[in-house]
Amino acid sequence: ANQVNYSLIYRTPELNGVKAACDELGITLIAYSPIAQGVLSGKYTPEKPPTGPRANTYTPEFLTKLQPLMNRIKEIG
Repeated sequence: ANQVNYSLIYRTPELNGVKAACDELGITLIAYSPIAQGVLSGKYTPEKPPTGPRANTYTPEFLTKLQPLMNRIKEIG
């Protein structure tokens, strides 16, 4: 198994070949932080951003850009 940071907003394993290599070798890819430190849970909004270290990554500007994805997640849910 290979555990990597992987979510709807952090898809680097698809871009850098890690996922493809795991698939080819029959290795299970396990996502850690699949809800992006709570961001994809709907817990944070541009009006209510996270505090602490997450505030540097998940800024109100970032959360505003994320709204179309969050709306789609809510529709599916």
